[in-house]
Amino acid sequence: DPNSPPGSNLTPGGNIAHWSETDFINTFRTGKTPEGKELIAKFMPWKAISNYPDDHLAAIYQYLKSLPKKETGYK
Repeated sequence: DPNSPPGSNLTPGGNIAHWSETDFINTFRTGKTPEGKELIAKFMPWKAISNYPDDHLAAIYQYLKSLPKKETGYK
């Protein structure tokens, strides 16, 4: 979609490097990042993801934190 915002850097090179597991889970429960940015449901289906159990969200968080740090991309 040419109208979509740029994708976030989901590696440890982006803002997730500063998030705790609790921050990550709360982001998907509330639709708001620890920095106060609101997730746009059209581009990030956070409302559906908010129904995932905590252990599933924790596993996603751990996976993203295990990725190689990427310096390029949007934070």
